[in-house]
Amino acid sequence: PGIAIDAITRTQATFTNRDLAMFVHRHSDDKDQFDRVMAAVKAARELVALGKDGRGEARFTSRAMIETEERLERGTSVIANRERHGVSER
Repeated sequence: PGIAIDAITRTQATFTNRDLAMFVHRHSDDKDQFDRVMAAVKAARELVALGKDGRGEARFTSRAMIETEERLERGTSVIANRERHGVSER
């Protein structure tokens, strides 16, 4: 499950059930394997349900993506609070 979640979040921060199903389908040999992988990913601790988007579709992300976004937010706060954070003339 972690490999699938990591692979999807490398190209998009959030994803839908359809996005997940398309990824799993591309990497499954048959319906039985597809069903097992989908169930495993849906039960994975790494998967975070975010709620529904503007189209009413459930959206998901990973714990790692949330941690990455939190680090980025902390970094931008540090830069914003600096007196100077410009780029040199060179």
